This record gives sequence, structure tokens and C-alpha cells, in this order.
Amino acid sequence: MEKEAIANVLNDLLKNKEVLGCMVIDRNMNFIMPTSKKFDVGVNKVTDDLKRTCNNIFKMIDSYSKVKLKEMKWTFKDCKVWFYVFPDFQSTLVAIIPQHSNEKLLESKLEKARQKILKIIKEKPMHSA
Repeated sequence: MEKEAIANVLNDLLKNKEVLGCMVIDRNMNFIMPTSKKFDVGVNKVTDDLKRTCNNIFKMIDSYSKVKLKEMKWTFKDCKVWFYVFPDFQSTLVAIIPQHSNEKLLESKLEKARQKILKIIKEKPMHSA
């Protein structure tokens, strides 16, 4: 099942201590979360805020998808929130990382995860039954 395969990629991301939380969200507000670790209270607050603002996030993704938006990076509360976009599938990989982190290393790991998830989504999109 594609959700399990995506959750496994997310579980692998969480093995990195600098990834505080991650998920894949689609336009229809379907969330795939990792199964291997509960987020701490601070990360839960960030994810709750993200869930409330998802419509606006996808409006931005739509606006910039014409120019091939690939990622967005925000500083949000006491951490950074990175969005790795799958524009053809109206989905995004979201990673929550500490304010002070090894960004170059994380960029590489997140891009590899994005590529793995993209391959899974291409085989069977999240929103299909």
C-alpha cells in the first residue's frame, strides 16, 4: 500500500535527530504521518498550525507551480518548516527541523526522501482509492 511505503520513508527521515517531525499532505487534507515516533509537544503545536493553514499553503503552491516550485522554507515559531512540493500531485513533503541545524546535510536527505516519495506517488497517487 502506498501510504505504508510513504510512512516508511518518513520513518527513515525521523532517524535523523535533526528532523523533529515530517509528514506528507495533499490538497484534500489527507495526511500521511510516520509511525515510528511521536512528535514532542512543540512539534505538535506546529503541525496543528500547519493543518489550519494548509489551504493557504496550497494556494501558494498553485500560484508558483507554473514556474516549477520545488520547495519552500519558512521560519515558524522556534523551528524551520520546509515544504518539498510534488506539484503534479498537489502534495507536499513537510519537514520540521530545529532553528539551528545542518541545513546542507538535511537538504540532501530531504531531497532523497522527496524522490523516493515521488516514485511511490507516481505509482499510485495518495488521493486515489
